[in-house]
Amino acid sequence: MIACVGLDVEIHGCISITGTPGVGKTTIAQLLSSSIGFDVVSIEKVASDSQCFAGVDESDKTSLIDVDCLQAQSDYRGKNLIIEGHLSHFVPSDIIIILRCHPEEIQRRLEQRDYSPDKIRNNVEWELIGGVWTELEEVEHEASLLEFNTSTQSPEAITTMILECLTSGMFIQNKDDVIDWFEEA
Repeated sequence: MIACVGLDVEIHGCISITGTPGVGKTTIAQLLSSSIGFDVVSIEKVASDSQCFAGVDESDKTSLIDVDCLQAQSDYRGKNLIIEGHLSHFVPSDIIIILRCHPEEIQRRLEQRDYSPDKIRNNVEWELIGGVWTELEEVEHEASLLEFNTSTQSPEAITTMILECLTSGMFIQNKDDVIDWFEEA
């Protein structure tokens, strides 16, 4: 599913690729980078460079990122690069690409990564409710938005669809047109 409407733009500026763990952010960021020649920077690198770490989550030993700090300290608008990571939508950028995946497929993918049952459940629930969209409603941004369902398409096919939208200037105009897993039930 592509929810976009035509506008007249070129591919330039910072592209943030976000979504629940397991949707394909890293793979698609690398494929897109190969196609358009932008460097890829992880959200962890952005957080480190901006001094936006807020400690360590003792339950899984992952670094905590201060999203308010990201918004205030890391403006990449106008820079030709790709930021990938599940919190990259908090970084001021020109384009935000939201990757989605059916919750049952997210569960399968995260089980293959040996995530803990609690972490799998939390991420499946996050995807089910469209967590990125919830956060975007609370954040001031001027970025153009795209959304893609990665449940059944290959990363290469998704990258091709992204390129088609970027080169034609097609972006989401109405949040009511985005993926809603509850509607499928």
